[in-house]
Amino acid sequence: MISKWGKVESERRHRKYSLTRLFNQTQQEGGVKSLYQYRKCIGEYDIISKYPLKYWYIKKENDYHEYVFDYLSPEIRSSVTKEMIKDREMVQARDGGYILPEMDILRNYNEAELEVAVVIKGKSQLSKSDEIKSRKKTRFEDEIWVEIIKQMRDITKKIKNPPVQEAHVNEVSKEVNPMKDVLDHLKNQQRLLIHQRWSGRINQTHKDRA
Repeated sequence: MISKWGKVESERRHRKYSLTRLFNQTQQEGGVKSLYQYRKCIGEYDIISKYPLKYWYIKKENDYHEYVFDYLSPEIRSSVTKEMIKDREMVQARDGGYILPEMDILRNYNEAELEVAVVIKGKSQLSKSDEIKSRKKTRFEDEIWVEIIKQMRDITKKIKNPPVQEAHVNEVSKEVNPMKDVLDHLKNQQRLLIHQRWSGRINQTHKDRA
């Protein structure tokens, strides 16, 4: 309803400078960067442009559609331009520049590019979250490895410098057996850790392919 008929205030006597004021306001904020900002800005543009169009201050909407394009931030504007040139929607002028397409085509490209930006931003936030989880996991794994290395060093010292005891060979072997059990336990821990790492990589590969 608002898009078709405008608000009650749409009969206010807006002039071209009203569009310029809206443009300056968006540029001070760095240009339109989100879909929400764009729709809000376009809503204001439609309200402002109704009066000049109705009373012929603007002969046709396409005479001022550069405002709709220039509202965008430089990054989004560059992306929209590339897409329109790729799809041959922008006609090349004699001096080598490009002429913007009709208003409805321009709006479609603007909105499509901003929707893509929303998706990319969402993936970026997700990747950042995954990176934080990965760092926590890596830190946890590093702590395990530090503990394993520490225990291995202690065991190595005990093996290199065994306590001097006058005992039978069987009794010495009994003293060594507990160390063997500890070594086996540490090997199992290492195996488990390596298995966890590979499982994580395999799961990530499946996610990437999906």
